Amino acid sequence: ITVSVESLMASVMDKLTGHAYAPPIEMDISRLEMSVDVLNRSFGFGTDIDTDWTLAFGEANGGALITLSFQGITFDIEYDGQLLQGTLTAYAGINEGLFYFSAASPGDGVGWAFGGGLMPQSTLSVTNLLLNFMYPGGTIPGGSYGIPDLVIDKLNATLATDANNTPVEYTFEGGLSTSWTFSVFPGSPTLVMTATVSLHGTRQSPPTGQRLMLPGQALLPAAVAPASLVDDDTAWQITGSVRGTFSMYNLLISAGYQFSPSNSALSFGIWYKQRGIQATLTQQVDPKSGEKQSILTIRFGDLSFGEILEYLINLALPGSDRRLSTPWDVLYQLNFKNLSLIVNLTTSAITVEYLINLDLVFAQFSSIRLRYQSVNGEGRVYIELTGQFLGQSFGGQDGEPLSWDVLNDPAPEVPGKGSTLLDLRYVGFGQHLALSVPVAELDTVEKVITALRASMKPVSGPGNPLTDPASAGLRYDGNSNWLFGLDATILDTVSLTAVFFDPSLYGGVIALAGERAGGLAGLRFELLYRKITDDIGELSADLRVPDMFRHLEFGEVSITLGLIHVDIYTNGNFRIDLGFPHNQDFSQSFALEVFPFIGEGGFYFGYLTGATSDRVPPITNGVFSPVIEAGLGLAIGLGKDFQAGPLKAGLKIEVYGIFEGCTHRSTPTTARSRQTATTGSRAPPASWAPCTAALISW
Repeated sequence: ITVSVESLMASVMDKLTGHAYAPPIEMDISRLEMSVDVLNRSFGFGTDIDTDWTLAFGEANGGALITLSFQGITFDIEYDGQLLQGTLTAYAGINEGLFYFSAASPGDGVGWAFGGGLMPQSTLSVTNLLLNFMYPGGTIPGGSYGIPDLVIDKLNATLATDANNTPVEYTFEGGLSTSWTFSVFPGSPTLVMTATVSLHGTRQSPPTGQRLMLPGQALLPAAVAPASLVDDDTAWQITGSVRGTFSMYNLLISAGYQFSPSNSALSFGIWYKQRGIQATLTQQVDPKSGEKQSILTIRFGDLSFGEILEYLINLALPGSDRRLSTPWDVLYQLNFKNLSLIVNLTTSAITVEYLINLDLVFAQFSSIRLRYQSVNGEGRVYIELTGQFLGQSFGGQDGEPLSWDVLNDPAPEVPGKGSTLLDLRYVGFGQHLALSVPVAELDTVEKVITALRASMKPVSGPGNPLTDPASAGLRYDGNSNWLFGLDATILDTVSLTAVFFDPSLYGGVIALAGERAGGLAGLRFELLYRKITDDIGELSADLRVPDMFRHLEFGEVSITLGLIHVDIYTNGNFRIDLGFPHNQDFSQSFALEVFPFIGEGGFYFGYLTGATSDRVPPITNGVFSPVIEAGLGLAIGLGKDFQAGPLKAGLKIEVYGIFEGCTHRSTPTTARSRQTATTGSRAPPASWAPCTAALISW
C-alpha cells in the first residue's frame, strides 16, 4: 500500500484551516513500520518516502544537459533497551546514474559511519556527458563512429568516526570501463578496457567494532564505528589495489598492483577464453627470518594443447570459432594446467610446483614441488609433497610438506616397495665450472646430462677437485655461476630431468610412464634455453604426445602423430620440425595407414641467419641473412603396424626419399665487399641440397 504525502497533508490542512494545502513536491510513503515491546522496553520504527523531484541544468539535444533528481529517503531507528541505533539514507540521481548517501550510528556515545556512491547495477556515462556539453546541438563532426563509450560503473566510499568525531577508517572503490566496436574488421570485434582502484585506510590494528549494514555493502565493506577513542596522531594503515584489463577477440590482458603496510604485489596476465598465464611479483615478510623478500610467481592456467591449436586456427579465420573434430579432439585432454614457477629474487631460491590428484593407496598427493635453495653457500635441492602419506597429513593447511634434501637425505620408504618412491639416478652441482664439451653441441637435455655424468664424478681424494683424474672433463670458468644437473624418477611414473648452467644454459624434461600415468603414459615435454652468442639466445621445445593419443586405430585406418620440435631465437629467427626423419629414422614421423598401404613423413623449415645456422661458413666481411633451411622426408609402401600398450608389431616394405636444402644471401659489411657487390661480382644466393632415396623392408 502506498500513501500520498501531499494528499494526506492537504486533507489535514483542510480539516484544520479550511484550505487544502499540499507541498510542491510529490511524495509517497511506501513503507511504514513500528513495533513496541513494553515488557523488554524496546521499540523500532522505519519508513521509506519516495519522491521524484528533478532539476534540469542547461540544454543539449532537445533535453537537459545535466539532470539532478531526489528520489527519496529511508529512515530506521531501533532501541533494544540499552542501545539506540539509527540509519538515514537518501537516494538521488545524476542523469542516468543512481546514487545513495547514508549515515548510521550503532549506539549512544560510539561514533558515526557514513557511506555513499553508485547503486549496484547503476552506471554513469562520461562520454554522453562530454558529447552533450561539447555538441549541445547533437551534430558531431564526422559522426559518432569511433567514439568509445566511457562509463563509470563503480563508485563507493565510506567513512567512520569515533565518539569525538575523529576519523578512524575509510574505504573507496572506483571503476571505469569503455567499449569500442570496430565494424570494419571481420566479425566486428569489440575492444573492452576496464580500470578499478580500491583503498582502505584504518587507524585500528586490527580493526574492531560492529560493521554497519550500508546500501553499498555488496560493493565494499562498510566503515566501522569503534567503541574506543582514537588519538589524533595515530598513524593510518593503508591498503589498496589498482587493476586494469584489455580484451578483444576472446583475448584478455590484465595488470594490477596491490599494496599494504607489510607487503605488495604486481601482477600481469594473458588469458584466452578464461585460460592463460599469470605472473605475480610480491614483496612480503618471511615469518621465520623477518626479512622482506621479493617473490616472482608464474602460474599456467587451465589450457590444453588442442585449445592452443584452436586459437591459432581462429586467428587465421577470425570469427569461425572452429573446434577440433573426432579423433583430433583428444588433443583437448593434453592439459598444462596447475603448473607454476616460483622464484625468490632475494634468496635466489627456485621452486617448480605442479598440482596433481594422485592416489597410490598408501599415499594421496595433491601437489609436488622441486625447490633449489642455497644454505650457507651450499646448494640444496628439495622435493616437497603435499597430501597424505601412510595416513598422516602434510603440507597445505596441515603444516609443513613432506620434504627431503635429495643431496643429503634419504627418501621416505614405501612399505613393500623399497626405495622406489624416488629413483635418483644422478645429481651433480658446482660453481665457477665449465664442461669441456662446447655449449653449441649440447642441443638436448639428454646430451647435457650425459656430459655431466662423464665429467662430474666423485673425486678419489682430498685437495683441488679439478686436479683429480675423475674431473678431467671439467675446467675453471670465472664467468660461470652455478652448474647443476638432476635426473630422477618419482614413483616409477614421473621422470624429471633438470640442468642449470648459469648464465649459458637452462633446461628440463618432464615425462610420464607406467601404469599409474594411465592415458598420459608416453607424454614427454622438453624445454631448453641456450646462449648461442653474446646477444642471441635459443629456446627449444620438444613435445611427444602420450602413446594412447599418438597411435590411433580406426579399423583398417590408423594415424600416428609425430614429434613436434620448435626453435625460437631472440633475434626473431625460428625453426619448426614436424616429424622429420633425421638419420633416416621414421619412428618419430607422422604416419597414415590405409591397409595395405602405408605412408610416413615429416618436414622442417627454418628462417635463420649466419649466427643461428650451422650450414653456412663463418665470414668476417659480411653476414648471411636470411638463411632458409628446409627438409622433407617421405616413405610410401605396403604393410601394417600394430600397437597395443607395450606390444608393437609390424611388417612393411617401403620406398623412401629425404630431401634437404639450404639457401642464403650474403650482405657485405666492409667497403671493399660493398664495392665488389655493386660492380656485379657478388655471388648469387647459395644452395645446399643433399637427398637420399632407398628401399627398406622389415
